Amino acid sequence: NRQIELRSESGRNLRVRYDNNTRVVYRQRDYEVSNLEPGDYVAMRAQEDRDGRYYADYITVREAAQDRGYSGGSVGRLDRIEGRVGYIDSRRGSFEIRDRGRTVLVILPYNARRSVSDRFNRLREGDYVRVEGRYVSDNRFELETFL
Repeated sequence: NRQIELRSESGRNLRVRYDNNTRVVYRQRDYEVSNLEPGDYVAMRAQEDRDGRYYADYITVREAAQDRGYSGGSVGRLDRIEGRVGYIDSRRGSFEIRDRGRTVLVILPYNARRSVSDRFNRLREGDYVRVEGRYVSDNRFELETFL
């Protein structure tokens, strides 16, 4: 539905629409809306459309659910991939790994542990890495940790 359900500080539930241009920023990095998790504390710039529905074009994560110990995050089997680092996009928190003849985009979750963020910031093209995380699509992998 391309909607986010929010509970305001006053306890009211709201549904806010978003699209591919909606920016999500956490710790000065851009992320996909799909990286938001239940329990994240956010601020957003929203407008009301002609039909009285809210639309967000900018979302700032003030505090990630995991930072507060909220345990409602994603579940599932962890996968491992390894290979040479290709293009690194430090602004979006992502890099490419060439793994078994294909290229996989590895994305940092906006609530990555400091050790993972620090390791990401030291990456250079051509480095050989082994990582653990979850596939979010055929060629997109959300990083959990470096091995």
